[in-house]
Amino acid sequence: MFRPWVTVLTSFHNTPIFGRIWVTVAAMAIYASAIVVIERSTSLYITSVGAAFHGFLGLVLGTLLAVLLDRELRGGGVLRALALLPMFVTNVVIGLIFRILLSYDFGVVNWFGSLFGLGPVPWLGDPALAFWTLILVDAWNTTSFVALLVLAGLRALPKEPLESALVDGASAWARFRYVMFPLLRPVIAVAALWRTIDLFRIFDVVFSLTGGGPSDATETASIFVYRHALGPLNLGLASAMSFIILAVLAVLLAAESVLLRRRT
Repeated sequence: MFRPWVTVLTSFHNTPIFGRIWVTVAAMAIYASAIVVIERSTSLYITSVGAAFHGFLGLVLGTLLAVLLDRELRGGGVLRALALLPMFVTNVVIGLIFRILLSYDFGVVNWFGSLFGLGPVPWLGDPALAFWTLILVDAWNTTSFVALLVLAGLRALPKEPLESALVDGASAWARFRYVMFPLLRPVIAVAALWRTIDLFRIFDVVFSLTGGGPSDATETASIFVYRHALGPLNLGLASAMSFIILAVLAVLLAAESVLLRRRT
């Protein structure tokens, strides 16, 4: 109960970590400075674009994976365990593992590509490529949770509409498109909202995989605030930027909720 109020008060102070705390004459000037710093940075843009692409990719892959896991297949239990494996690995470990796999010099991915005559690819060294690499890595990391949500929704669907569509001769795609998907929209809406929140708070995977680089190409909002908090040691400015980013996220979630409510 105490920590949030400390952060709020800190955001109105010019607060170095080492030194005394003093209140500025115009406390809101810190927020004005924070807005200017955020405007000059690409972190909010990177986070928003990443949320759009990664959110769509995660929802599509998670839904397809849930539909596959819902079928009665031989070894279905093993497949479900393997599909949900990323949920049991910490994000820092995932980032470090993929950092080794995608290494330019001794990564397994580049070694495997060399077997087919492909040269080494700077997956994490090229600013344009590192952004999409991060999206794919985090998609692998979080698709299993989306699949778990959608799978729970599939198991809770009423059987009568599906059986009626099957009796009418509807194909598997028609049953999914016109029966299952409309009934799953509330579940998918919850998954979409969760992914948006998760992408704005993502830190550990980015920090252990790329550290926000190269050239700030993967600097998300949380990495951006972290650097200003522990770089110049200005907790006041970092706290103000945190609340501004929180306000942006709240507006995006409100707009997304209205849009999803209309569609569901």
